[in-house]
Amino acid sequence: LLALGVHEAVLRRPAAATTLLAAFEAGLREDIRLADEASELLLPMAPIEALVSVARAWREHGDAMRSDRIWTELRAKDSQSVQLALEHAEMLANALRFDRALAVLESVEFNLHGQNLGLHGWCLSRTGKRQEGLAEMREALDLLSPGDIRNRALLLSRLGISLFLGGHVDEGVARLDDSLRELDALNDPEVEARIRGNLGLRFRIEGKLARAQAENLLAFELARAHGRPDQIPTALANLLSTAQDLCDWPSWDAYQSMLEDTSRHSGNAVAFIRCLEGRATIGVLRGRTKDSNRALIKVRPWFSDGRSEEHSLYITVLRSAVRARRGEMERSVRRINRA
Repeated sequence: LLALGVHEAVLRRPAAATTLLAAFEAGLREDIRLADEASELLLPMAPIEALVSVARAWREHGDAMRSDRIWTELRAKDSQSVQLALEHAEMLANALRFDRALAVLESVEFNLHGQNLGLHGWCLSRTGKRQEGLAEMREALDLLSPGDIRNRALLLSRLGISLFLGGHVDEGVARLDDSLRELDALNDPEVEARIRGNLGLRFRIEGKLARAQAENLLAFELARAHGRPDQIPTALANLLSTAQDLCDWPSWDAYQSMLEDTSRHSGNAVAFIRCLEGRATIGVLRGRTKDSNRALIKVRPWFSDGRSEEHSLYITVLRSAVRARRGEMERSVRRINRA
């Protein structure tokens, strides 16, 4: 199919785009290299609708980097499309690229639409601008139609966990509970997986580790059973963190192995970075400071300012812990105080 598509493209036959799209879909099932080549050949010739399907397919395959490339090219063809910007930004936010997601949303009139404004507020909150983000999410909730159950449930969950992490515990819990009530009428495994993941974080912070892990496991199973590989790295990372809190090292090793396997097969660089974060953490806990430091050197640029506030702080804490274990207490304390 790929060879036929190339031949048709050289001859400028109208069927070339259709053939290459079929080659891309076959490559996703059989050989990722063929899918990659077909998607690159499609960029200059395929209509926007075909490229949208390619970008979504890469996203659902769990490959944020290739999906990002296609979305970027797509938006260059229609730079004022709010819907294209929204889908691109949502994919980037799911991959923890909040700085990029903000830039994409701000390239269009995002503040006129509840879904776009809510996502913009979520990204602001995740990059340290929590008060601005909370204000935008609250405004977005008012803009969303009462009948838009899917987006209201997701926004309530994001608003709830942001409030909870920001110290507004009672209001945060109330919003998280509201998001759960919306689930009964929704029947959407993708959104439920995200909501369950946020609930897992809430219960983990509250010290209810067994319940946190139950929510994390449900989020993982929902993502895996309903064909959303792009959500699996986050679900595994949540399972990994809580297994660490529980000192459940056999489960920690299993989840770490699964996360590394997922990142290798998907080509998702963000998932791979989460693996390095896991290695750094376990290195500190087991006293293997050299292993931890090697992982931190690789992971730190990905969680620099503007990408994810809590991960940037977490990496700072890990680096301080490494210095403390080496006897460099003053440097460790100075680093923590700066954070």
